[in-house]
Amino acid sequence: MLKMNLINRFFFILIFISVSSIVISSANENKWDYIGDAMLYQGDTYSTRGYIIEVTDFDKENGFVLIDLRKDGILRNSTVLNASIDEFIYEDEIKIKIFNSTDDPLSNNPTNWTNPRIHLEFYLLEKPVLSADIDIHRNIYKPPDSEIHVTVEIENNGEAEIKDVDLYIDPDGLQVIHGKLIHHFGTMEEDESKSIDLKLRVPRLMSNRSFNITANISGIDTKDIVYTSTDSRSVKILPTWDLILNKITTNTSMDQDSMVDIYVKNTGIINLSILFMDIIPPDLELRMQTVPPAFQIEQKYLTWITNLTPLEEKKYSYSLIPSKPGVFDISPVTGHWNENGINHTIFSNSPTIAVDGAYILLNKTAYPAQVECGENVTVFIKVVNTGTKAASINIIDILPKDTSPVRGNTTLNTTLQANQTASIEYIINMKNPGNITLPHPEVELFSEDYSRLKISDTVTIEVSSEKPVVTPVITEQPANVSTRQELPKFEIVLVSSLLLIVYLIKRRA
Repeated sequence: MLKMNLINRFFFILIFISVSSIVISSANENKWDYIGDAMLYQGDTYSTRGYIIEVTDFDKENGFVLIDLRKDGILRNSTVLNASIDEFIYEDEIKIKIFNSTDDPLSNNPTNWTNPRIHLEFYLLEKPVLSADIDIHRNIYKPPDSEIHVTVEIENNGEAEIKDVDLYIDPDGLQVIHGKLIHHFGTMEEDESKSIDLKLRVPRLMSNRSFNITANISGIDTKDIVYTSTDSRSVKILPTWDLILNKITTNTSMDQDSMVDIYVKNTGIINLSILFMDIIPPDLELRMQTVPPAFQIEQKYLTWITNLTPLEEKKYSYSLIPSKPGVFDISPVTGHWNENGINHTIFSNSPTIAVDGAYILLNKTAYPAQVECGENVTVFIKVVNTGTKAASINIIDILPKDTSPVRGNTTLNTTLQANQTASIEYIINMKNPGNITLPHPEVELFSEDYSRLKISDTVTIEVSSEKPVVTPVITEQPANVSTRQELPKFEIVLVSSLLLIVYLIKRRA
């Protein structure tokens, strides 16, 4: 089908070749840069400078070849060329030339090829390539800095000259104190470069701001085609005030305080009056004797006001008493001030405090909590080391009055590593009624590092009296039930005595 289409387009091809020859002749004024050559079979491709050239099909009988030209995945052109010798130029950018090779006798006679192939040469039009590059000596400036040093490099990286080259530098509102923003260079030859230096004034600002410095360059080639390039860099300007606020803490153990140092320095160029606020962390207690006189203390907050002249620095210190071992996050110090009606806030770093030592939690429980006299109660003692160091512990539990041991062990002697647990259990008998409080055990701690003990609240057992004696109740028997019940001997004697007394009284009467 493709062969028929090629034949049908033969006359159009002749016209195309005629037009192409005109284009070629006019394009001969251009300068072309040789890229390379290749021998391609049907389906082969060649890539250069983003272009892909593919040999799509051959018309063997008429000696033509169909070539597709793609760039960026898009088909830019599809053209029919003489398979022996021909050339094609696309958009004054790329030239494809078919030529006869003395090393390949078949290249000038494609009619009888069993496996057609062509020899191609590839050229790119020599063009100027403009580039601009901005270099700023630093990315951040602050008072008392006075100058921003800027260097702009421009270059023609192409293979042809470029004329009427203009450069414009946009400082984004920054004031120029040395150099010019607009430059005209006339003609730049290939591989020619130029350098421009510029100095800008550092502005006095009340808040941070970034400025984008941009360089725009343009020029035209011999065909009056315009070429442009741009580059930009960002520079950050700090305000007239600038404050360094740092908080440093020391790691410690349970037997020592942790020191807190607060450093503040005014690195700006104006006086500052600052309200500082610090927070006492949980599980750490403020040692009052170390608090600076200027500090005000309210619950867990420390506040103070200070005035700082430019470049002045101050240090504040106090100490914290650890209540248990562990690693504690420390809140940052905050500084607040107002400058020209604008509120500013700064935060220090957030350090940590690591506290070493053994920390023993002792928990004593008993059950049941309510018993009667003579019943048993089970007592359970559990100890756990929640600290970071090992500790030896010796426990002797004390039995309350009006109790007696039944079974179990009331003593514990062991060494607890970090996060280790031990326990004892025993049974006692409650002898007398009342609210019986189980006392705290006697505890001894031994540790190479400082250790601390926390004991749970005391336990109270409610002991009630013994159960009352229950008297059986005699109920009457039904009337129709015949019973024979002997009277007690006491009642028989009593009745007999009464009858005897009555008899004697009547006889005497």
